[in-house]
Amino acid sequence: MKMIFSRITSFMIIVCFLVLCLSRNIQAFDGKRKGFFLGVGTGPGISVVSDGSSYFYAKPVFTLNYKIGYAFSERLLIYLTIRSALDGSYSYNYYNEGKFRRNLDFHSDGTYGLGFMLFSNQDNNLYLSGCFGWGATIDLDYFLVDSTGFGLSGGVGYEIFPNLAVNLTLDYRRLTYVGGYYYEDATFRNSYLVFEDLPEDLVTLSLAFSFLFY
Repeated sequence: MKMIFSRITSFMIIVCFLVLCLSRNIQAFDGKRKGFFLGVGTGPGISVVSDGSSYFYAKPVFTLNYKIGYAFSERLLIYLTIRSALDGSYSYNYYNEGKFRRNLDFHSDGTYGLGFMLFSNQDNNLYLSGCFGWGATIDLDYFLVDSTGFGLSGGVGYEIFPNLAVNLTLDYRRLTYVGGYYYEDATFRNSYLVFEDLPEDLVTLSLAFSFLFY
């Protein structure tokens, strides 16, 4: 777990560095919200998962979000976005080389779609944000899509300094697991059985810092 999160942190530092270099070249630090922009954000969160019955559980997550879009004015920003909530958990035990071992199952619950930021007025740094789009759970061990559905979010934020904001966001995703498993039938042939589970509701509350480069 620590190694994976260390790699994610390193990746985020590299991404931020590249964005900073690009932003300097396009004079992104003039304090104005205008034209094309890039955004990257990260922060902690907690997700509550329910299958519609009395069964539910909560898990800590590490959130990432990316934006690329256009500021039509000092108040309104429209963008394409990726919002991800990453978590890792020891999913099952297995026996190998004379020892019981644990397999780390690492997932990303994400929303991929269209988003907006709306500032209360041109001179105020308080804003509302939201997005909606395709939702999916990706198994990062094998880079396979485990679940699909839709996602939407809403939140409130504050631009502390030009190009730096903090936001509190609530994400909702309704995802259905679609997968399968291999089995050996009576003729000793391997077959693949596909099945579909009931949809799950995922609600994630996160607090993140976002860097915006116009």
